[in-house]
Amino acid sequence: MEMAATAGLYLHVRFCRRKCPYCSFHSYAPQPGDITRFLAAIRAQMRLAATWPEVQALTFATVFFGGGTPSLLPVEALADLLTEARRLFAFAASEPEITVEVNPGTIDAAGLLSLRRAGFNRLSVGVQSFDDAKLHLLGRIHTGEAARESIAAARRAGFDNLSFDLMYGLPGQGVGAWQATLDQAMALAPVHLSMYELTVEEGTPFALAVRT
Repeated sequence: MEMAATAGLYLHVRFCRRKCPYCSFHSYAPQPGDITRFLAAIRAQMRLAATWPEVQALTFATVFFGGGTPSLLPVEALADLLTEARRLFAFAASEPEITVEVNPGTIDAAGLLSLRRAGFNRLSVGVQSFDDAKLHLLGRIHTGEAARESIAAARRAGFDNLSFDLMYGLPGQGVGAWQATLDQAMALAPVHLSMYELTVEEGTPFALAVRT
């Protein structure tokens, strides 16, 4: 019997609490009604995709809620989307890896616990830096301590599989400062690190600030 091809399911949440000045991705702060319309649209898109023969031939081993900032959505909405995905698509027999991106300052301990109970088993945490001055430069809404608190709350909620996003090549960041960031991250025992070089994208407020 031929085995079904294995794939990963990605659901994109385009909302952020506010736009980071370096970011050129399509994201924006939601206005009244935006989230409701978005949830209806993504459910409709999943239902449509589930009718395609090429999708019906797949078995999904991973699910990833990315963004943007998925943790801006109500936890109940994220749980409902995951339930809908399980209903519509064939999942692998073993427990799939189900990841949601979260940013410190956008979800509390109760929300993290609810995510874990809903079936999410991996978090990708948008740390970027533990240096408050660098976080301010990047326009992030959290502090280094808030990132540590979010990570600790995630572990208390039962998340053992944690990934951190870190950013390097920041203005004024030398090798020693980057090493300190890595040391602080590793002390928190992540399973995975995603490291990104800051790219100054044309058309962003950050590019204008760098020129001036």
